[in-house]
Amino acid sequence: MDTASLMDALSPAESYLQQIESLTSEIETAFDAIALNDISLLNRSIIRQEFMAAGLMVKLRSMADVNSGAALFGGDNRDSVVAAAKRLRIASIKYHSLLKHSSRSVELLASLCRSHSGQFKEDCGSRAKRQTWFCEM
Repeated sequence: MDTASLMDALSPAESYLQQIESLTSEIETAFDAIALNDISLLNRSIIRQEFMAAGLMVKLRSMADVNSGAALFGGDNRDSVVAAAKRLRIASIKYHSLLKHSSRSVELLASLCRSHSGQFKEDCGSRAKRQTWFCEM
């Protein structure tokens, strides 16, 4: 059974819950890709995350058109969806922090590499005008 058939067989709330859990899992895959320094895995994960996030938006819109959220997420479904959404939010916050920190680290490393090779950005002229720490050693 393919994913589309499985989603059709589930209730709207179960399908939504499954999509939230899949997105959370995909964010965890991105964590692993970053830890492994595997850019191709990270790129694939980002593409899947974008696809899944768009699918969640479509699902929410279709559920809002059909029924009220209270009817769809009543009882046990509500508790499961709230717990899954909380896990997704926590993973998203960690992911955001990791990407923000990684971006800053890359900027610092690039700056260090430029200074190491004597390529500072100057107001005018293309030649490096300052000595680097490497030159002072």
